[in-house]
Amino acid sequence: MARVLVTGTNGFLGFAATEVLIARCDKVIATDVAIGPRLAA
Repeated sequence: MARVLVTGTNGFLGFAATEVLIARCDKVIATDVAIGPRLAA
């Protein structure tokens, strides 16, 4: 299990990468400057 910082998680690639890392049981810190529907969910 790794600790990973993912930036741009409201975009397509950042969101997909975050999903993969969470599925691998990695600890994920996600950040993005944009506010959108994916962050509100």
